[in-house]
Amino acid sequence: MHLTDDLLNEYLDNALTQTQRSEIEAHLQECGECSTRVSELRALFNEIESLPEAKLERDLSKAVVAAANRRVTFAPLLWLIFAAQAVAAVVASAVAGWLILPLIQQTVDVNAIITISVEALMMEWTQWANESQIALEQTLQTFTQPLPLEVSMLMITLLVTAVSLLWITGNGLLITSLARRRT
Repeated sequence: MHLTDDLLNEYLDNALTQTQRSEIEAHLQECGECSTRVSELRALFNEIESLPEAKLERDLSKAVVAAANRRVTFAPLLWLIFAAQAVAAVVASAVAGWLILPLIQQTVDVNAIITISVEALMMEWTQWANESQIALEQTLQTFTQPLPLEVSMLMITLLVTAVSLLWITGNGLLITSLARRRT
């Protein structure tokens, strides 16, 4: 088994423990190929060290440090990208509808499909609302004390809507706050 270039470099840089150095030196005495590679690496290092030092025409260190210290903000760019995607989606939907709707109307009775779909959706919604109201009433009946006010589906819907709007607004404020902190 031969020694790796990394191990040989560490050996030449004196970056190994004494035990490791002893093991490598023992291997180098037995392996001519690894000894040749060490000699070639030594010659290469000596040649590199003998090269004249190149002077830079321009010092870029200040510009690099300044660029690294600058904070990059993506928030305005992200908002712009999201807005562009929304506009593109609306335009693409409108164009697709404008192109495809006449073809669909020629082959399918769209009004019948929409009417059937709306009726089915209304039936599903009514069934869900009734089941939700029954479940809510059963839950409320488990309390030992009756509630002082009657909870209607409208009140529950308004509460869920209000909580959803508050959640969306809070997320928007959080994103805005994080974007301002980055700038």
